Amino acid sequence: MTANVFESMMAISCEPLEPGDEQYGEVCARVQFVGALQGCCVVMLRAGGVVALVRAMLDVEVAADDALGLDAVRELCNMIAGGWKSGLQPEACAAGMTPPMNYVAPRPHDQAAPATVTRRYLFAGNLLDVELRLPGAAA
Repeated sequence: MTANVFESMMAISCEPLEPGDEQYGEVCARVQFVGALQGCCVVMLRAGGVVALVRAMLDVEVAADDALGLDAVRELCNMIAGGWKSGLQPEACAAGMTPPMNYVAPRPHDQAAPATVTRRYLFAGNLLDVELRLPGAAA
């Protein structure tokens, strides 16, 4: 799903990689699933990834901590979460999604739950980590 979002929305490639052990990105966004599906989708990028994301989305240059950069990370999270949710069975697909929110660097309570699927991608020379956290589901 993530590679499809990059290719269809931004016309750039996004290659899957093996998840690494090093620290996740500094700029994060999260969308919560509510109702029939409980959990969240989290995207994490480093500062250079935010700059590259805005360049790909809007063809402008910004600093990683610019409001436009933070908005782009939220929108990417929303597109990935929405695309993933749309492929579920009808009862789970009916779950709601909160608006995406940003935070800088993962907070301690954001550690991966047992039922977390983590994927790492490379786009424009930058790493992107995506997690789907679904407590109570088998990973």
